[in-house]
Amino acid sequence: MTPHIEAKQGDYADTVLLPGDPLRAKWIAETFFDNPVQVNGVRNCLGYTGTYNGKRISVQAGGMGMPSNAIYITELFKFYNVEKIIRVGSCGGIAKHVKVGDIVLFDVAAGIAKGKALDIAQSSSVDGFNVKFLGTDNYKDIKNSDVIIITAGVPRKPGMSRDDLLGINLKIMKQVAEGIKSNCPDAFVICITNPLDVMVMAFQSYSNLPKNKVVGMAGILDSSRYKLFLSEELNVPVKQIDALVMGGHGDTMVPLPGFTKINGKKLLDLIEDGKVSKERIEEINQRTRDGGAEIVKYLEKGSAYYAPAASGVEMAICLLYTSDAADE
Repeated sequence: MTPHIEAKQGDYADTVLLPGDPLRAKWIAETFFDNPVQVNGVRNCLGYTGTYNGKRISVQAGGMGMPSNAIYITELFKFYNVEKIIRVGSCGGIAKHVKVGDIVLFDVAAGIAKGKALDIAQSSSVDGFNVKFLGTDNYKDIKNSDVIIITAGVPRKPGMSRDDLLGINLKIMKQVAEGIKSNCPDAFVICITNPLDVMVMAFQSYSNLPKNKVVGMAGILDSSRYKLFLSEELNVPVKQIDALVMGGHGDTMVPLPGFTKINGKKLLDLIEDGKVSKERIEEINQRTRDGGAEIVKYLEKGSAYYAPAASGVEMAICLLYTSDAADE
């Protein structure tokens, strides 16, 4: 037994199906298994074992999101000697043309994408991942992709605003939209290119993809910057800060001190207690709005890279690993 699983040794089969929703686990067992037996009910995260076409098989609900799934995956492998876990849901419906986990890097400049893909792939043994990378300048290589992250465009230079990039990046976005529409019209698209809000609207218009499948990355990035600056000011770990930034990705963004908590305590209460002044918080708000420009000033050539990339990947992970829960 574990804190999350009450099953005894041997209750699970070698192969376990892993949906998110407990009721989906129950439905799978009752619909497809012969003689299903419930083996887990802790916290209503249901688990069953039965047979399918004469083969012993189990199904165990993993809950919503990767942190919850990671608990059950770890305990099933470590304590119940399970040999194979198959994710059931949006990530478990595998079509023949899809190679799950493959990553394609695309760049119109021949060689750049191939070189970067090879560079990343060579870190696989260090970072412990097993993913196939492909670098290409051919749009056909992104065919039937599930998620697209767009970074194409000219970066800012010192003194430039995001809006200064509008003309040239609109032309680039039109080409990208045509390539994606032709090869993966069902993809979910995350745009990082500046000026972000305009580029998202332009891409959706050029590609005619559904509006609910085209989003901008800014919310996570701007909130992350805001949390960092608060963390530095208040000398608390960034993970203890719960904060939100809304609005456009630029001068119109709105950090929300009224919805910000520091280690569970409202930021407004800290202001009232004299821990930090309203004026200092407004300076932090403005620094958040200028977060990208500050980096551009230091770099002189190029713009922010790591934080936008991490934010885009975070959105992709949330989409890939929680979409089945959202569908339910």
